[in-house]
Amino acid sequence: MIDLVTVVWGRDYTRRYIDYCLASHLSPGNLAALKFPREFRYRIYCPLDSHDEIIASLAFQRIREIGCPITFHLLNSVEGDRYKVMTRCHLHANLEALRTGAHISVHQPDVVISRGFFPMIERFSHTDVRAHFFSCLRISIEHG
Repeated sequence: MIDLVTVVWGRDYTRRYIDYCLASHLSPGNLAALKFPREFRYRIYCPLDSHDEIIASLAFQRIREIGCPITFHLLNSVEGDRYKVMTRCHLHANLEALRTGAHISVHQPDVVISRGFFPMIERFSHTDVRAHFFSCLRISIEHG
């Protein structure tokens, strides 16, 4: 089992997640290269407003069409220290992965992944490596 985990909230990050991150997941050689069903869970932690925007997006619909199972964990509040909120979500995801014996790969909502990323994660899942951390491009949008 592989758990891909993302924590996202806020208008700007939700838009970046949909427009860039999900788009890179749909690039050739990524999610579409995997044959579903398989032991793979895409787990998104977000508040209801981000959830609604994500599921209304064309990118999300395309991922559903591929057959990738997606589970949402709705956050009641994202007030206060954003790092504490993310830490709580990551702790929950890690405990769930530990409980189910899943490998876990945590991604930020503004990450662009390269071609072949998901098949690479799948290869790692056949090793003793339980958590995956990757260096990657992060989107920075300047306002002005």
